[in-house]
Amino acid sequence: HGEPFPIAGAIEDKSALTGFDMVSKLEEDDFARVRYVVDKVGPEYAHFAVIPDPFKISWRLRGGMQQLLMDYILDPELVHALARIATDYYKAAAEMAQAAGVDAIVMNGDLAGEETTIMSPDAYREYIKPSHAEIVEHVHNLGLLIIKHTDGNFWPILDDFLEVGFDALHPIQPQCMDIAEVKEYVAGTACIIGNIDCRNLLVYGTEAEVEQGVKATIAAAAPGGGYIVSSSNSIHPGVRPENYIAMVRATGRYGRYDDLQDHQT
Repeated sequence: HGEPFPIAGAIEDKSALTGFDMVSKLEEDDFARVRYVVDKVGPEYAHFAVIPDPFKISWRLRGGMQQLLMDYILDPELVHALARIATDYYKAAAEMAQAAGVDAIVMNGDLAGEETTIMSPDAYREYIKPSHAEIVEHVHNLGLLIIKHTDGNFWPILDDFLEVGFDALHPIQPQCMDIAEVKEYVAGTACIIGNIDCRNLLVYGTEAEVEQGVKATIAAAAPGGGYIVSSSNSIHPGVRPENYIAMVRATGRYGRYDDLQDHQT
């Protein structure tokens, strides 16, 4: 489980920026599996493509997050250049995803830990938010929705996310964000997704405990609309299959809006 972590990046210094291009590396075959799923499952379900956040693309190009965060202080010009590369790539990838038939894009990449954001809010606004705004506008112009995924406590930049125009926020990690508070804050502006604890509940809990957890989360977040049940990160290999099934069944039982009020007690 997980993903490869770079020990070296393609951009070792500013000299490597000359002629560097990620857009030309994109191929239609990169979205072959997306097209397969869209064709196989059909239009009655929503289809999503996951594309890394430009912040994530940037730190991978630099060989690690630590290096990019040092660049914030030591070489802002390089950081802006990386953001331009990542943003152009993202927009081109979104166009290919749209051509493959998806309904929404998930911008995947953590910007926060459990205490606070990885970078200061000012650094987010300087180096990342402009890319987010440009990408969100482009994705909307393609007729798609866009979901921002970040684990951790992103309260310090939540207003920025809303200003940028993300349609949904995922996963509202229960260890550091109260979903009822988030729902009240963003109601009518953005949808919220997630919050079913995949660190403890879905791994170690009983099926009955999962059902109660789903019921409580729906009661806190669903009234008025704008909540999608999901785990607090992913359905990773540590999740008990029985608990995943229990989560799905509980969602079906307690998640109908026409009788939601009856299940809140």
